[in-house]
Amino acid sequence: MEHLITRNTDEILRSPFFGIEACLFNKEENIFNLIKESKARPFEIGIHFPLRAGLSSLRDALFLSKDKTVRENAFE
Repeated sequence: MEHLITRNTDEILRSPFFGIEACLFNKEENIFNLIKESKARPFEIGIHFPLRAGLSSLRDALFLSKDKTVRENAFE
């Protein structure tokens, strides 16, 4: 993901391009780069949890699962 925002952006975001799903950024600076590019081009951004890497012990949205065991294991 960070590769997309820092290199070859024109090639990757050529038309037609609708949007991107983003998650696990290592640096806040890269999030701001994504926002800047989305306004300049423009394109949609879908955020996947967690947006920042290493800040949450939870992963994905497993804590929303209908399966009780999956939900409980998401917090381990």
